[in-house]
Amino acid sequence: MVLDASNIAFVDVTAVEMLDQLADTLHSERVALRVARDTGGVRDVLRRAGSEPRLQRVYGSVRAAVDASEPDPDVPPLQEPAPS
Repeated sequence: MVLDASNIAFVDVTAVEMLDQLADTLHSERVALRVARDTGGVRDVLRRAGSEPRLQRVYGSVRAAVDASEPDPDVPPLQEPAPS
């Protein structure tokens, strides 16, 4: 999932906490949250607020974020259930 942050003018610590929670929830579902096209202010708050390291990696374009999403090295491979 890609968050296009180009029109986000401001984030605060509460928003960073919510993004961290979203990233964790998506991670448990084997989906990576990528941030693309953020402004310097958003990037600075993400770093200063101690967001998840995977949220601090920002892509210059949505296309670059999508391309980087396959495969995600942070997401373990899906374990297929054993046949019954």
